[in-house]
Amino acid sequence: RTLQRVGECSPEVSPDIPLMTSYKDLNDAKIVYKMENMYLSFIVVREGENQIGYDFLRKWNERELMIFKNVIDVCKDGDRLLLLVGGDHVWMLKSLFEGIGWKVTNPFADE
Repeated sequence: RTLQRVGECSPEVSPDIPLMTSYKDLNDAKIVYKMENMYLSFIVVREGENQIGYDFLRKWNERELMIFKNVIDVCKDGDRLLLLVGGDHVWMLKSLFEGIGWKVTNPFADE
């Protein structure tokens, strides 16, 4: 149900919509919040004894941590960085970068 609700309220992306408009719409705080809740809700998904949701989130977090590590590896003190990632990554990566004291600005969000 959560996935269906997120899909229903997700902004449309099409060749007829300007790219910057799509980026702004996809980075809307409400959409990012719903994506975060959707991913976190996966933790309870099971199939018998198989913890499908847990396994998915473990792999997802591994991917997020690898992106985080790779960015840290290539950046030096004082560097500025423009990182373009899919909207599903925004909430976790923002938390990770802010957690080490980096200032995170989303140029597509109305904050």
